[in-house]
Parts: sequence; C-alpha cells; structure tokens
Amino acid sequence: MNAFGNPSPGSRQADEKLTTIAIFAPHGRDAQVALKLLEKEGYDAVTVDTLSELGSHIRNHIGCILMTEEAMASDNLAVVQEAIADQPSWSDLPFVVLSNGTASQRSRNATSRIDTLRNVILLSRPLHAEELIRAINWALAARVRQVQARQHVEEIELRESQLLESETRFHTIVNSVDQMIWSTRPDGFHDFYNDRWYEYTGVPKNSTDGDAWNGMFHEEDQERSRRIWQHSLDTGEPYEIEYRLRQMS
Repeated sequence: MNAFGNPSPGSRQADEKLTTIAIFAPHGRDAQVALKLLEKEGYDAVTVDTLSELGSHIRNHIGCILMTEEAMASDNLAVVQEAIADQPSWSDLPFVVLSNGTASQRSRNATSRIDTLRNVILLSRPLHAEELIRAINWALAARVRQVQARQHVEEIELRESQLLESETRFHTIVNSVDQMIWSTRPDGFHDFYNDRWYEYTGVPKNSTDGDAWNGMFHEEDQERSRRIWQHSLDTGEPYEIEYRLRQMS
C-alpha cells in the first residue's frame, strides 16, 4: 500500500519511481558520498554516469535528481533541457543542486544553466547530511503531491466523462419513445423536456423551463395544475392531474 492506494502492477512500478533519487556527479567523490548517505537513511538512490542516462530518468518521471553544479558545465546539457521540456504539464521534476559558493560568486553562465532546471533547491558545499536529507524529503514530497494532483484531475475528468455518457444515453432513450417526458429539480424547477414535448407544443427548446410549463395549458386549467403541483412539492404526494395541453404546431 502506498500514497496512491493499491494500484495495478504497472502503476505500482510507476509510483515506485517517485521515491527514487538519481545522482549525477561525475567528478570527485560526491556521488558515492551522497549515495552512501541516502541509502543509510533508507532512500532508493541510483548513480547516473551520463547526461543521456539522466535524460532517460527525467522522461521516466523519477522522484528527484541530485546533481553537482560542475556536472552542468557539459556542452551536452541540451539533452537534459530537452527532457525537462518534454515533461507533461503536470510534471515539475525537482532538482537538488550542490553548488559552488553563493549566488554572487557564481558566473552568469552557471546561473543561466541552473535556471533551465526550473524547480531547483541549491545546497552549498561542503555537503551537510541534515541539509541534504531535508532537501530530498521536500523534493520527494513535492513530487508525490504533483502526481496526486494529476490523479485527482484524471478522476474528475473520468467522472465527468461517465456522467456525460450517462446523460447521452438517457437523452437517447427518452427521445426515442412516443411519450412526453419531463423532469424537475428538487425545488420543482422544470429543467428537461424530451423531444416529443417540443414536437407537440411547437415551442422553442428550453422556453418552458422553470414555471413556463404552466402557460402551455388551457387557461381554465392553469391555476388548478399549479396548485396541485405545489401541493405535491410540499407534501411529497404523487402529482396526478388531467389538463388540456395547447398544441401549437
């Protein structure tokens, strides 16, 4: 069981990626130090050797990426930038970047490269374990919230699609019978008439919504029908009446 309930095997595999951290630090010992620290804390972390491999992780919706600032100096950074740009609209992959000094000490080119990552947490070196764990926790939690929000939207869209399909089925059925059918809201507001009603009365669609239905009756029947209808609304008793309905077609 995870944050998303009990998913199918395919979705479970995708959810597991949300807790995985890809480490890209090709120079020095940062990658091994970070990997050892994260694994000690129980995180699922993997090291990445090339920017192309990093781009693949981005496209596979990994949890977050930990990388060093100097790893971004490669001319092949476009591979990563393209992978970021290809993310779906709901996705904003978090990056934790181990930086070299303060922003004022960073070159304009280095700052520009960092900005292309969009969702970045900067950590100054030397690496402090508590700061790193806090940053990783925040990044992974943000990543899970992104996917939860996406799933919530998908659930709403699915319900709306099912409702539309149900309404379409309903309209098809009620418009296929040779009877006049109408419906109201709980407050008695008339909100639907089938095609047979409009064919018989000859009035434009939606023109008899609300209380306008009563105007289609013979003048001598209008007060009685309105009174009996209101009594049905007030008491919950069945609405049963005979009236003379105007045919305008």
